Amino acid sequence: MGFDRRVRARTASIARRRGTTITLRRVTTLDGPGPAAINPPNAAVLTVAANAVAGATSIALRARSLSGRLIPGDRFTVPSDATIYTVAAQAIAVNAQIGAAQFTPPLVADVAAGVSAHMIYAADKAVAARVEGFPERLIDGTLIRVGDLQVLIPGSELDEPPRLTDRLILDGIEKSIVTVTPVYAASQIAYWRIQAR
Repeated sequence: MGFDRRVRARTASIARRRGTTITLRRVTTLDGPGPAAINPPNAAVLTVAANAVAGATSIALRARSLSGRLIPGDRFTVPSDATIYTVAAQAIAVNAQIGAAQFTPPLVADVAAGVSAHMIYAADKAVAARVEGFPERLIDGTLIRVGDLQVLIPGSELDEPPRLTDRLILDGIEKSIVTVTPVYAASQIAYWRIQAR
């Protein structure tokens, strides 16, 4: 094993032992002249918009403020049902509602309007990371603000670089990415230093 790989392996090992597991949420948009429907959609909680009967393979979802889209591979569960349902076709929100999200398998039981759908997005990836605050001497109120976090993700955890449009989920709280800086060990990326806000 070469020096570069040993450093990458060591960095990943440290993150797993001294760090935590966070979620990197890859945000994508539709290409073309239409609305920039993002996935995952920008709603904290999706609820069932209309009653759905057992055996149904589509469901209406809504949120107080909802835009974006679901894509094949996104998954959800509903209360009192352990089944994980997988979205089968793209569904775009219009007027804060996704009218008919198609999914598999069919609903096991009836689902009442107003219950929450717990979403698991295909764009989410669990990664090992170290999360820490910035030293007080670096906080200037402009580039680095009070509450900003420094997130270190080993290079071996990601197939492609984090993007400024992506999001981090830390202890259930979604954070935006302000900066992304690769930190090299010889010719390999040892880890990504991310400023999260």
